[in-house]
Amino acid sequence: YRGCTKKFRVGNPPRDEIVTIDVKAGWKAGTKVSYQHLRPPVTFVIEEKKHAWLEREDNDLIFKVTVNKGHADRGVKATIPLPDGTKHTVSTSPRQVFHGYCLVVRGKGMPLKGGGRGDLKVEFRVERRTE
Repeated sequence: YRGCTKKFRVGNPPRDEIVTIDVKAGWKAGTKVSYQHLRPPVTFVIEEKKHAWLEREDNDLIFKVTVNKGHADRGVKATIPLPDGTKHTVSTSPRQVFHGYCLVVRGKGMPLKGGGRGDLKVEFRVERRTE
């Protein structure tokens, strides 16, 4: 989400070398970083860490909210934790929420290469009453 810098030791002593990877914000899983000047050449493949509440879909973030029928009928207010540590609050009140409804918040997703951000998609799941 924000990017980072990672250092790795490659090779065997005494000819080992430390390489630095500047992971850019928004890089997707599977992005490859190659060091052709090393012998043999080395390629690193980026993996994403799982987030406790959010899923990634391309440049968008998905947050799933489960509510009971009573809350769904009156509208829902949800506070969503974002990867940068901030929180974003969405509200559907006074609108009723249906199972499968998706609320899109523009510009709150993953960083884009040319600037800007993807979207945050809030998916609602309505629990059925059990009696």
